[in-house]
Amino acid sequence: MEETSDAKRRRTEGSPAGFDDVEEEARAEEDVGEEEEPDWDAIEAKRLEEHERILRTRPTRLTHPILDAPEFRPTREEFLDPIAYLEQIREEAEAYGIIKVIPPDGWAPECGLDWESPKRFATKRQRIDRLQQSQPYDDGRKYTLKEYRRMANRFMDAWLTREERPVDIGTATDWGELYDDYWNIVDRGAMIGEEIEVEYGND
Repeated sequence: MEETSDAKRRRTEGSPAGFDDVEEEARAEEDVGEEEEPDWDAIEAKRLEEHERILRTRPTRLTHPILDAPEFRPTREEFLDPIAYLEQIREEAEAYGIIKVIPPDGWAPECGLDWESPKRFATKRQRIDRLQQSQPYDDGRKYTLKEYRRMANRFMDAWLTREERPVDIGTATDWGELYDDYWNIVDRGAMIGEEIEVEYGND
């Protein structure tokens, strides 16, 4: 049998016959087994298209107006026991899923918290400017109720009296306006250019 030129080359170069062929076949099999890189641009475009479709078809207040919750205005006598009053109107209220109970004028319930309790509770270090990023919170310190109130009051005083606040954010002049400041920071997020952290105690 006549020896081919490739076989001669392999023999003269010292490579066993067929070695190069096996190596090439192995490389070809590896190439076949490799997965193609996903087309991330196409995937993102499809995601955005689906998001826009959902927004176009989502019910809105114009297409599905939301009615106001019914209001209940108990008398002072009816509201002496709020729980008993809610049980009294329960059957009527359950049909709506949500109601608004307006207490009688002058109603001032006693605080049910024991400010002298030695029990401590854990807090979370909450970055208000990152709330919309859905990031986990780090652990904060532990407080008694009295310690936590003292800490929160110090933070409030420092916020209201600071000379410079984030642009277009710090407009509060008393504790009642802190609510607006809070939501302004949440809505603007990183655009305010400042890290604002509180110790969140509601968990």
